[in-house]
This record gives sequence, structure tokens and C-alpha cells, in this order.
Amino acid sequence: MTSRCKHHDMAPLPPCATQLVLLLSSPGSTIDPIVEVVLLDRVPTARVLRWANSAASGAVAPIRSIKDAVIHVGRGPILVLAFGPFVAPRMRTPMRSFGYADEDGL
Repeated sequence: MTSRCKHHDMAPLPPCATQLVLLLSSPGSTIDPIVEVVLLDRVPTARVLRWANSAASGAVAPIRSIKDAVIHVGRGPILVLAFGPFVAPRMRTPMRSFGYADEDGL
């Protein structure tokens, strides 16, 4: 098969998503730059605060700052909470440049 992936088939993630990936994958990163990146976009900010204040997160008192929310939620779930809505629809879309079509069951 000689087809090649055409990068324009995939819409880019928000710039703050790539910044957040870099920060979260760096063992030496501190909380403040992570908070700054989450604050760049209101959707991730709202999702992180909503999760931090949900019953499932086990917060004892209301969490009002994004810094406290990021600390409470933890580094692992931050990326999923912040950018899951941007990524999930793309993962369900067939990528014709890879040879996949709707009828392939995707």
C-alpha cells in the first residue's frame, strides 16, 4: 500500500493541549506552569473545577481556585479532563488517509 497519511486530515489540538502534554510528561515540572496552561482555555478550566468539586473526587470542602483543583485532581487525570472533549470525537472519525472508511466498522 502506497498511501501516506496526510496531516491535514486531522484538525490540530488547541495549542494549550500540546503545552500541557509537555508539562505533564516532564518529571521536573511544577504546578504553577500547569495551572497557567489550564487557565488558557475556559473549557479545560471548567472541566477541572467541576471534577474537583464533584462527589466522585472526594473533596471535603469546595475548591474555588484552579490551582487547588489541579492539585486535588492530580497530574494524571488533568490531561483527560482538560482535553478529552477535543480528542474523543477525533478518535471516532474514520481516517481515510490510513485506508479506513465508514464501512470498516469504525
